Amino acid sequence: MDNSPALGTIPFGDMVRRDWKNPPNIVTAIRMVGTLGLPPLVLSRSRKLRLAGFILFTLLAATDKLDGWMAKKI
Repeated sequence: MDNSPALGTIPFGDMVRRDWKNPPNIVTAIRMVGTLGLPPLVLSRSRKLRLAGFILFTLLAATDKLDGWMAKKI
């Protein structure tokens, strides 16, 4: 028998505090924070900074794939 509470019975804040520590959610949180650095890099006039923005974007996109894979496997 499943002991989990019915859907909608747990307040959102309690659910976030309970579930944020699972690995796919940690990867998602890292990706969300990482996206904050993209606009200044991509819009920079410096070629090196734009390249860094491209690399950061590529890494963040890869974490999206990793996050999906982890969510299915874990």
